[in-house]
Amino acid sequence: MIKKLFTFLIFFFLTVETFAAGTSSSDKKPSYKNAVKIIEAAKKYESKNKMDKALKRYEKAQKILL
Repeated sequence: MIKKLFTFLIFFFLTVETFAAGTSSSDKKPSYKNAVKIIEAAKKYESKNKMDKALKRYEKAQKILL
């Protein structure tokens, strides 16, 4: 029983390290940052009283975040 447990723990720690080491090196912006940028643009439209454009931007940001 102890041998099985020991083997399992070794296997577990070896596989955890391999999964943790992988990273993606894409230059693509995360969706959160894109949504923040769109929301900032919507706030500018809202301050200029262009509510239709602001609402479109808010909806677009909401789709990105969901």
